[in-house]
Amino acid sequence: MIFYFFQAAYRVSSMELGGIAGTLLSGWASDKSGGRRAAVVLAFLVGLTLTLGAMPFIPMAWTVGPLVDIIMVALLGFFINGPQCLIGIIGCEVTDIRAVATATGLLGWISYFGAALSGLPLTMSIKAYGWSAYFGLLVAASAICFLILFPLRKLRPDHHKEADAKTA
Repeated sequence: MIFYFFQAAYRVSSMELGGIAGTLLSGWASDKSGGRRAAVVLAFLVGLTLTLGAMPFIPMAWTVGPLVDIIMVALLGFFINGPQCLIGIIGCEVTDIRAVATATGLLGWISYFGAALSGLPLTMSIKAYGWSAYFGLLVAASAICFLILFPLRKLRPDHHKEADAKTA
């Protein structure tokens, strides 16, 4: 029985470790891209969509060992946490300085509200259609997020534009 607790702990830890790596890489990549943070979020959404799409095809852990599960969960953490930190930064950078706290609060509210409401519909989809439907819904949600964010892919904060003008 203790063995299962350790495997669960490894999976949870791998999500957080993947998330740390995703957060650091997304911040670095968004700075290196001249502040095009939405473009970096889009790249992470592609990775998230591919990872979620692959999940139903991964054999059960007891047939291939826990390492595959741990890697997949780490990838989920990587591709989720990277964009999660950038969304707040995007909101701050494109908002008038007098409304930054309001914008951050609104984005946080939307995030928590969405998380709170997602549990019941996703649980109902698993119950009615199985785990493949669950992952299909998550892939569809990732694709919708991609489509919503795509028009902002070239968006850059003013301070990056000013820095480019000074060096030109």
